[in-house]
Amino acid sequence: MDITLSDKQVDYFHIFSNPMMKSIIISYTLALSIDVKIEIRSEKTYQIVKELYLIAGNPGGRKGENKVLWDGTIGNGLKVPYGKYSIQLYLENSPVDERRHISF
Repeated sequence: MDITLSDKQVDYFHIFSNPMMKSIIISYTLALSIDVKIEIRSEKTYQIVKELYLIAGNPGGRKGENKVLWDGTIGNGLKVPYGKYSIQLYLENSPVDERRHISF
């Protein structure tokens, strides 16, 4: 599912491999290089299981297409349990707050 946003800072935001197998690819296009935070949250407990911080100009924060791999692990390296999760994309100093859902 691709989306187009009115502010054009993110042209699309897509998650590949749903339901999740071993890993997923979070794909999005940025209109400019900008700091990005990706937050992965359990839909059962609403707790954050993983946060990814991507710096402007580096992979994940570059202008154009970005692809970020998540291996399904939480901070301590353990795999997340089966269930539903939401993935939220935040851009530095931006109202953009886009969310997608995955199940595995």
